[in-house]
Amino acid sequence: LAFHATITWLYYKDLLAMQNFYQDIFGLEMVADQGWTKIFKVSNTGYLAIVDEKRGMHSYTEKKAVNVGFIIDDLEGWFKYVRKNKPFDLFEDELGVGPENRYKAFVGFCPEEYYLEFDHFYPHDDNIALLQSLNN
Repeated sequence: LAFHATITWLYYKDLLAMQNFYQDIFGLEMVADQGWTKIFKVSNTGYLAIVDEKRGMHSYTEKKAVNVGFIIDDLEGWFKYVRKNKPFDLFEDELGVGPENRYKAFVGFCPEEYYLEFDHFYPHDDNIALLQSLNN
């Protein structure tokens, strides 16, 4: 199996509002517009797709089973931006640090309540393969 990329599909009630959210707040580039689904490029091999819940395979649900994670370099900058401009709600009002300083992160909620996690991974034995992969 030769996988080329991954897509995370999220189901929303208000597709246009969410399209604007991911374009305006995150600056994501839409690479496919199928009318009732929009696909955004997040990284070289990672995509985020938003789907109109009236047309997709699944319906909107208030209880989310998905946590969308973004691995970023400028974690503190993003956190300051979110705290100042409030484009979405934060889970906590401070950055979290993982055990043994393996990572630092914060979590927020998109307007339709999916968890959005922002991570920065530090050099640590447990992160070697991940960090090497990110640098390729």
